Amino acid sequence: MLQSGLCLPTLSTLEKLLVNAKAAELTEENVIGLLKYGVQSRRFKELWFYRCKLPTSISPAMIPETARSRNIKVHWPENTSQLDLRSGKWKQAEDIQTITELCSNVVVINNENSQESQKSTIELLKKASRHDVRIH
Repeated sequence: MLQSGLCLPTLSTLEKLLVNAKAAELTEENVIGLLKYGVQSRRFKELWFYRCKLPTSISPAMIPETARSRNIKVHWPENTSQLDLRSGKWKQAEDIQTITELCSNVVVINNENSQESQKSTIELLKKASRHDVRIH
């Protein structure tokens, strides 16, 4: 359900869902709810979170097995991390694949983001440049 009270129907062709939460703090239940919504589409591959605070971890027991078996990617670019669906912890972008995935959408450094978030983004950009990863 959206803030407006409207419900988004299941979309069979949904591949990527980007959530812009306007600096809101999302709960574990919010993250799991969005993940459950996404996996209803057989094409769903990626969930992205922008401009929000997320829990430091997600209970692995709450993560849908469907998300794990389909290797759904959950990205949090402002924290330059990706959710490990097995442990429920956010892992920092260290490997080339994760760095490439995080740089595949527009990389934003926003004045409204925390200094910590800005530092993380700068580090991601430096890592991408060192590995010759294209930055969008």
